[in-house]
Amino acid sequence: MRDRYIQDTRIHCCLYFINPTGHSLRPIDVIVMKKLSEVVNVVPVIAKADSLTLDERELFKQKVSTVSSGVDGGIGVVVIDR
Repeated sequence: MRDRYIQDTRIHCCLYFINPTGHSLRPIDVIVMKKLSEVVNVVPVIAKADSLTLDERELFKQKVSTVSSGVDGGIGVVVIDR
C-alpha cells in the first residue's frame, strides 16, 4: 500500500530580488533567472521598491518586462500593482 503522507521536499517558487539600479536588468540577472526558470517558478521582485517614485517604478517594470521577453524562450513576468 502507498504511503499517503510523503513529505514534499521540492522547491515550488523562487523569489528573485532585483536591485533597483535605475537601469534595466544586469546580464547576470537574466542568465540566473533563465536557469532558475527551467526548474522552478521564478517571481522577480524589485527590492526596495518603496524607495522609488511611482514613475521610476513603472519605468523599471517596463524595462524588466522588455528585457525578459526578449530572451530566447522568454522569462514570464507578471506585473502586480498594489
